[in-house]
Amino acid sequence: MGHPDPHEFPYLLESEIINLSRRLAKIHKHLDTHPNDESARRGKEKLKEIRKLRLRELWRRDYAHYKKIHLICESIKQEHSR
Repeated sequence: MGHPDPHEFPYLLESEIINLSRRLAKIHKHLDTHPNDESARRGKEKLKEIRKLRLRELWRRDYAHYKKIHLICESIKQEHSR
């Protein structure tokens, strides 16, 4: 099946980045209470790398959308850090 066509689903990349940010925030909160959970720490690093690649792709595609999504990701990070 492969990857969906970005022209057919233009907001797929943005929603993936937001969902990755939410997952990362939850894992970060989990690691605050379970600092020795190495499995969660490795998973967090993998998700961070995936999100970084998706953000870079979005930056190349549409810088205006990139700025908007970046602000949403920052607000998610702030929301879960409380």
